[in-house]
Amino acid sequence: MADDAREESQRLIAAAVGPGGPVQTQLHRRHHTSRLSQQRSASSSTSTSASFVSSPADFAPLVANANAKPYSRKHDAAVVILTMGPWQQRCETLRELQDNFVKTNPADVFVFTVAGDGEATRSLAECLGALPDFYVVDMIENADALGWGTPDHLKDRRLWGGPWTEGYRRMGHWRLTKQFALFRNLGYRYALQVDDDSEFPSPGVSENLFEIMKRDKLKIGGRASFPEGHHVAVGLPELARYFIVSEKFEPSPLLYSHCKPPNIEGLVSDLTGKGERGWDRWMFYGNFVIFDLDWIHEEMVQRFIDLIAQSGGHFRFRWNEQASLGMVWQMFVREGEYRVFKFPYVHGVVDSRLEDLQG
Repeated sequence: MADDAREESQRLIAAAVGPGGPVQTQLHRRHHTSRLSQQRSASSSTSTSASFVSSPADFAPLVANANAKPYSRKHDAAVVILTMGPWQQRCETLRELQDNFVKTNPADVFVFTVAGDGEATRSLAECLGALPDFYVVDMIENADALGWGTPDHLKDRRLWGGPWTEGYRRMGHWRLTKQFALFRNLGYRYALQVDDDSEFPSPGVSENLFEIMKRDKLKIGGRASFPEGHHVAVGLPELARYFIVSEKFEPSPLLYSHCKPPNIEGLVSDLTGKGERGWDRWMFYGNFVIFDLDWIHEEMVQRFIDLIAQSGGHFRFRWNEQASLGMVWQMFVREGEYRVFKFPYVHGVVDSRLEDLQG
């Protein structure tokens, strides 16, 4: 079935673009630290300005911590959290994160405050000061160094669709285009994106998920996946289709398994929401996702993320990073290279207590 879909898609692409070489199959081509890769990263539209953090030495002064704890990388994994507060409540949930996740999943934990309240940042840092590998950073105060803000080509609010705030759009932009570069520059192999209101009930996470990622050579893993509403990703499948055709790129068979029909003709927006035709918008919930930073920096992956950022669809509409990275997952990851983890967890509609009751 997958072979038939791939052959039909290749035939359709060849008919559309004409001669010019074979379809590219670069799912496994690594984008490591070659000089060409570094030059490309420096000039990429999703890369940051010259002031962006490029080393641990650049990052260390940004850490706000009540007990003057200096920053140093101790682990291969980073936990990345954005928060607007209130800091007292967030301090409680972050202590739960320490007790029920970090103890079995050693990681450096970064809490970026985006409320623009320096006092709240200092209070949160003081509250978490006793936790050895937690660092609190004021995102607003260090916006240039961390790449936080509205892209220049998207500042015209007349381009914005939907009711979402500028802060919400900035969050999605930063998660999609900045956080991966930041934590790779700091030397991490894995980055866990988690929401500030995610709960990790007792008895907690018993397995080391980062070690599982490494052992099983996983590129992405999450706590839950789901099909988003049809209005959320309008235009994103068409952009992916453009990328596939123009780059003569062969995506993972996983992509077409989420399309009706199961080939490139099905890679379109489902405008009715009836599921009769188009991409099914299946994606990981953005409140808990682990990324292999080597994979996310592969050349073709970055090229597609660049295209999303240049289009502005992630900021103008509700693609955000969640739908955008859902498409990245299906285009660039094969079966067996991702995992949906199961452990005690509560966030929104994801509630392990209900899962247990339902069997």
